[in-house]
Amino acid sequence: MTISTRRLFILSFTVTLAIGAVGFLVFFLRFYSDEAVNVPTNDADPVIVDSQDYLFERLAPLMDRLPTTSTIKGNSTAATTYSVRFDVPFGILMYHHIDHSARFTAKKLSVTPENFDKQLAFLLDRGYHFVTLDQAFEYFARDGRAPTHTLVLTFDDGYRSFYTAVFPLLKKYQIPASLYVINQDIGKRGNVTWDMMKEMIKSGLVEIGVHTVNHRPLSKLSEPSQRFQLEESKRELEQGLGISITTAVYPFGRYNSTTVRLAGELGFKGAASVYFGKRPGKNNHYDWRRVQVQNKHQGEDLLRLLYTAFVVVK
Repeated sequence: MTISTRRLFILSFTVTLAIGAVGFLVFFLRFYSDEAVNVPTNDADPVIVDSQDYLFERLAPLMDRLPTTSTIKGNSTAATTYSVRFDVPFGILMYHHIDHSARFTAKKLSVTPENFDKQLAFLLDRGYHFVTLDQAFEYFARDGRAPTHTLVLTFDDGYRSFYTAVFPLLKKYQIPASLYVINQDIGKRGNVTWDMMKEMIKSGLVEIGVHTVNHRPLSKLSEPSQRFQLEESKRELEQGLGISITTAVYPFGRYNSTTVRLAGELGFKGAASVYFGKRPGKNNHYDWRRVQVQNKHQGEDLLRLLYTAFVVVK
């Protein structure tokens, strides 16, 4: 073997090793990091969060100039009252992951368990109380509004961190939440199982709802495909869990007039989008707005976010 041939062989061998190493690293990161969570394909949620941030940050200077609007009594002690600028009558919070995942934090879709605990404690201390999305639709259908200072916790995609991190906090504070699962991902590594859902339902603290069969943006689908995504998901969940499924949230928040009509025809009490949905009201139960809560939203910043989404934005 000549020197040039030997060098070519060494170079080829080195390149092959490098490619193999990169391939192994990709495999490792894909299947073992973050508990190999099944991230929905074509995940547009980070783009949606960035758009929400852009809109709300433009309104931040106006929010900061607001005077004190009211005082509310905290839950911790009857004597405690707080002066507030951002008094939120009703709002719907949207979460995805509650863990320390670097990948999801980078996408602004993850809140650490510690910070989520702080968010709950802060809101409870400020006199807010929680209901499921089903209960919220019941309030609005009957009374045209929910009791003042009512909030809804919603969680998208059915990640297992809901069972391991959120459910213990719901039991700690005895507050309810609504979990929206993707049927094709139930039982996969990183997602909730049927037994987990049954346990949480039995506690009386967790509502399970539709997030479609396989997380497709509904507004881009034909009417038969939209119907399948909503109807089949509802049917399978009701059969597997032995309960009525009454609410849904749309993947990526995407919906159109066909989606709204189908949700009503299929027997849902209501459905929700993301920040570009409509302000919750008595006559629009199938396109309610939700706001994505991030790790950075603590204290008054959290109230500012909710106030902007559900009071300022019409």
